[in-house]
Amino acid sequence: MRWLAIDYLDHVQGECEKSFPWETKIPGFTAEVRASEFAGGDTDAPVRHKRVEYRMPDTTPRDHLLKLRDQVEKALKGNTIRRSPGEQKLLFEFGSSSDTAFKAWIRVRAPLQVVPGTGPHAGTEDPGAPRKLELHIPTITDDPYRSVGVMTQSELPAGDHLVGLLHRPDGRMEEIQSATTIYAGSRRLRVMRHLIWPMTLFESNRVRGILEEMRAAVDGQVVQLKPDERARVFQATNDHGYRTEGFVALRSQTLSVTGLPPAYVSIADTPQNYWPHFLSVKLKVSAQPGSLLYAVGLSGDGMALETSTSIMRRSTRAWAGDSCYWYYPRDFQAEDIGEIIRQLESTKATSPNGIQILPGQRVPVFAVTNQAGAIFRGYFERPMTAGKK
Repeated sequence: MRWLAIDYLDHVQGECEKSFPWETKIPGFTAEVRASEFAGGDTDAPVRHKRVEYRMPDTTPRDHLLKLRDQVEKALKGNTIRRSPGEQKLLFEFGSSSDTAFKAWIRVRAPLQVVPGTGPHAGTEDPGAPRKLELHIPTITDDPYRSVGVMTQSELPAGDHLVGLLHRPDGRMEEIQSATTIYAGSRRLRVMRHLIWPMTLFESNRVRGILEEMRAAVDGQVVQLKPDERARVFQATNDHGYRTEGFVALRSQTLSVTGLPPAYVSIADTPQNYWPHFLSVKLKVSAQPGSLLYAVGLSGDGMALETSTSIMRRSTRAWAGDSCYWYYPRDFQAEDIGEIIRQLESTKATSPNGIQILPGQRVPVFAVTNQAGAIFRGYFERPMTAGKK
């Protein structure tokens, strides 16, 4: 795969967040965006740089991509982009027509509004209070499997988790696919929950229309749910008159620090090759719903590098299970990453039934030192949870 990378420095004033939304209508192409950071410049006074990378279509000739790269450099290099919450700027547009375009923006938004006291370490002041969820619709792309979805980054108390419900035309109510991705960086922990509804009773064009309707009615909306309540996110009727409905529902359970069962994570597979700047590792995770488990990467000076753990309660074409990503320092070479893979393989062999992780525990998985003496360590961690209803 080929990627267009943009390095930048940021300066944040006040409470806000940046994002990099994109839109593509290129047939058969699924866009990906990834973010990372690294220390650059003077070795005695390094500066923390940020990077955003966009996957480019494999079918596009290289000379076209180089031309796009030069256009992006001419438009952006050395310039300052200043935006306030709610504002965005187009970074680039690629494609010969509106039907084959690939667009990317930088957007600034106010932080998500979260119910007070509902973070991962929340107490039990009012367990029956409604949770506020800000829902978003992922960017529409061609989906040969015909599905629709919603996502949220709103925080939930420990022990709470979301499920998607599908009300079929014959009256059955089923739970649908879900995935939870935990991003851990040097500043904060971010949890993204994604619910996916299959739409096999509808033609592809109708599915796109339903997504557009959801975008107009649901995207950016805040719903309030109490435990065991649900909110409808779409309702659609196909050409044969069969109606299908999709709901988001909140599940809640009692979690106690002293009585919480342990979680287990095992290395299912390690990469034979690795992508520049990150390792992708396949896992098997066994944890109580609503209990977070995430990967941690630390450099020798204690700097937390970006990592992510995807707990995917579903099967995909490539993998039926969980996964995690460790973004390693850029001054680590191939032999250093090979040593990390060797240690992961050793853990896989010595702990086939999984590594036990208790609440509040951080379990080391690997540690490697490069030729310059810098150390990079990887862990699995489970945050402490307060007992709640």
